[in-house]
Amino acid sequence: MVLGLTVAVLLVLQNPVVKREPVAVYLGPIPSPEGFVASSEAFKDSYKDLREELRKNRDFQKVIELVSDPDQARLVIEVVDRGLVDTGMRTGNAVATGPTTAVGTSVPVRTKQLARLAVRGTTYAIDIDGAAGIRLRTYRSQAKNVLQQVIDWVEANRDKLRLQ
Repeated sequence: MVLGLTVAVLLVLQNPVVKREPVAVYLGPIPSPEGFVASSEAFKDSYKDLREELRKNRDFQKVIELVSDPDQARLVIEVVDRGLVDTGMRTGNAVATGPTTAVGTSVPVRTKQLARLAVRGTTYAIDIDGAAGIRLRTYRSQAKNVLQQVIDWVEANRDKLRLQ
């Protein structure tokens, strides 16, 4: 009995469970040295979508934690583009106005949301395409996709983040 307990204690000591603390993340634009920031209503909507997706997803919350002060963050997620992209393919409609004429409209068929993930205190940054690999390209689904890519990046680089 004592031998079994001793072996169990040794196994626990050799393989301690390391609790992974969430990485502090600032979500928003970082002012340039001159004080300029990229901002628009569309960007504000993207930040709102990102915050909402993070609030809803407990798995995301286990890996990243939002902070309100960029100086307290280890990572920064900054929206760098949101809008429509011309894919070369057109959808739309046309109305015949005569035997050989028509009036129609066409629009780009893809929305985009691009974000940049930067590691504070380094020159490292990576661009993240919110539409990469997903079919339903609403801004909300792209926000979730951006966060998933950030989570994947954090998991792959967590040890390096601790060393910085």
